[in-house]
Amino acid sequence: MSFLNVVLPLGSSVLSFVFAAMVFDQWLQRRRSFQLVWGIGLVWYGIAAGGEFVGAALGWSEPLYRTWYLIGAFFVAAYPGRGRSTCYGRARSATSSG
Repeated sequence: MSFLNVVLPLGSSVLSFVFAAMVFDQWLQRRRSFQLVWGIGLVWYGIAAGGEFVGAALGWSEPLYRTWYLIGAFFVAAYPGRGRSTCYGRARSATSSG
């Protein structure tokens, strides 16, 4: 077990939760749907990175690995993509109405 294999996922997790709090704060002020979706995506990423930290620090178990894979592969990828399409879809529809 390398020191960096433990510290980097922990830092990623903490930083992701900080960014999620910032994006949720923006959402509370502006109520843009893409900010809510991106905030949820950042929370999912923080959970996945936290799972990787636990696995690197304490060892991997099957339930931990399955949870990490499910969140990392499906939820982390889906929410930022949906937020992006929501953001650009809104801008496109606002400019194309005439």
